[in-house]
Amino acid sequence: KTYAEVIIKYQKILDQKRAVLKKNETISSTELKNLLRIYNMELSKLEEKIIGKRLEIIGKLMGGLENINKNFFNNKFSLKIEYKSIYSKYFLNLESLTHSSIEEIRKKISQSEVIKKGPLISLNNDDFDIFLNGKSLVKFASQGEKKIAIFLIKFSHFENIRNLFGVNPLLLIDDMPSELDSEKLSESFEFIISKNPQLLITTTLKGSEIKMLPFLRAKNFDLFCTENGSITS
Repeated sequence: KTYAEVIIKYQKILDQKRAVLKKNETISSTELKNLLRIYNMELSKLEEKIIGKRLEIIGKLMGGLENINKNFFNNKFSLKIEYKSIYSKYFLNLESLTHSSIEEIRKKISQSEVIKKGPLISLNNDDFDIFLNGKSLVKFASQGEKKIAIFLIKFSHFENIRNLFGVNPLLLIDDMPSELDSEKLSESFEFIISKNPQLLITTTLKGSEIKMLPFLRAKNFDLFCTENGSITS
């Protein structure tokens, strides 16, 4: 099954469990126990797949980021993506998770869920954090640093798609940032253009300013300007 199909099935079973817990007073204790056991078993199997897939995706992105940073940016940027799962407080290494170990955790909190009348564990609450040169983007990074991190991740995703399917995907960069300094901006876009992508950029810069950007000099590109609802080329 695809990741999307697994997520859909996971949400369906989670909703079913939530509905049962909500009306648990109308169900016999034996029936409730059996239902929760079945739900927990199925959820645990799906959670193993979901967590594994998320770690796999992050691993591929990290591999691409390391190559890009080393081969193009001369190791100027150290970017790390950290997956923050609800199971992180139970297991130091998420890669070692199995559906059996997940099911054990679910068994331990089962009675608390009955009391609370709702699920206490859901991968829907999982998140991730990004660190640029050791600093959390959420807590400490400037807008410019956040843009750099987004660019690097997009570059890595671009490379993964190109290597997987053998085609250059369409890369959309909406609102090309003005807050990045010229050197960093040039380095970032020189890398993109060196890959001969299908590239669509939107920006508030004027046409004359765009043409003077170092990474677009001597490059063939079409420039379209919009003003008062009209488009000119």
